[in-house]
Formats: sequence, C-alpha cells, structure tokens
Amino acid sequence: MSADEKDARLDAIDELLQHIIATVARKNFQGVRRDDPVMILPTIMKVLADDAAEQHDAVLKRHAEAHEDIALRWRIDANESAQRIMSASLAACRKQIEEAAAHTAKDVREAIKAEMAVALGELRAENEAGQKTHGPLMMAGGALAFLGGAAALAAVVLKLI
Repeated sequence: MSADEKDARLDAIDELLQHIIATVARKNFQGVRRDDPVMILPTIMKVLADDAAEQHDAVLKRHAEAHEDIALRWRIDANESAQRIMSASLAACRKQIEEAAAHTAKDVREAIKAEMAVALGELRAENEAGQKTHGPLMMAGGALAFLGGAAALAAVVLKLI
C-alpha cells in the first residue's frame, strides 16, 4: 500500500470517527472524545471492513480471470469444431461431384456408342442397297467423316473424365 493510499485511508477513518462522535452527541446528548475507549470499536470495524473489501476484490479478480480463460477455451473449441464440420462437408461434396462426373461420363460414352452403332448400321444398309451408284459412296464417305469426328469428340470427352 502506497503512502497516498495510507493517507487516504487515515483521512477516511478520521471522517468516520468525526461522524460517529457527532452522531453520539446528537442522539445521546453526550460528548465523546477521540481518545475515549468507546471509539476503539468503530476504528477496528472500519479496518476489518477495509481488509475484507480488499480480499473480496482479489477473489473477484481471480474469478473474472477464470471466466475469461473458460470463454477463450470455448471460443477455440468452437472454431475447431466448425473447421472439422466444414472439412467433412467439403469432402462429402467433392466425393458427390466426382461420382456425378463419373456417372455423366459413362452416360455420354454409352450414348456415343449407341449413336455410332446406329450410324454404322445405316451406312451398311445404304451401302448394300446402293453399291452401283456413286451417291451412296459419297454418303458413306461423309458418314465416315462424321463418325471420325464423333470418335475424336468421344476421345476428348474421355480424356476430360
């Protein structure tokens, strides 16, 4: 306790004693001096009350620090939980996207195969029906060029998958 604090405390005690002396004189029509033994008790009570207040403040300070520590731990735990949840959600989304992409690629591949089979079947039929004319050969050449383009497209799609 610094000298200023001690002086302030003594001043507060002096003011309290003056108040008590004035109150006793007013209520009991009796004068009391500062060195009267009756004045010891208020002084002791004031000192004990001040000490109790200091101890109470120290306990409150420790309690507030404990609450701050708990709040910090809760904040850290909440952040870690949120990060784990977000990571799990992102992993699940990524897996679903990959499965959907694989499924779509398989569907595209099957559709291209089916279209190519139909086109080849049509070409064979036209080739058998019109082998004597030049037109069917031109159409066959065009269809083969189309099929070559479709095959190239299929290869590109398959590489992307």
